Amino acid sequence: MAGTTLGGTAAFDAGDAARALTAALRSLGTPERAVQEKRYLKSDLEFPGVTVPDIRRAVRAGALRHASDLGDAAAWPRIDGWASDADFWVRRPALLALLPGIRSGQPDLARFTAYAEPLLAERECFIRKAIGWVLGRSRAATRRGSPGGRKNTWRGCRA
Repeated sequence: MAGTTLGGTAAFDAGDAARALTAALRSLGTPERAVQEKRYLKSDLEFPGVTVPDIRRAVRAGALRHASDLGDAAAWPRIDGWASDADFWVRRPALLALLPGIRSGQPDLARFTAYAEPLLAERECFIRKAIGWVLGRSRAATRRGSPGGRKNTWRGCRA
């Protein structure tokens, strides 16, 4: 997807972002810690040997570099597609992508309802928590009880 544009700016490329984060983590890790992690977790996976605080800093820095991509209206069709993806780890960020709008006082309740209603029967706790986070942080949703007046339907979706 590199080289394509969203609203006249370079499009977010997940592969490029993942490679950049992987490189950043490798530079922060130590071989000794990587060996300990691999042994402790009894895993065949490759470990970069990075502390949790360093992982958080690297991810936060990477996210800030790409935060403006969510502000581009042309990104929303892609995010809309995430909301119905088969993988719940893809559906969850679709819900969480609504948080910046809520924080800025411009909640997109119609989009939240469109994303969340099909997920209400979801048993995966991470999806239910994401629904709860968005509901809990939306002043408009809290003021009215719930989007679309479905107060009882949203019960149990807590962070």
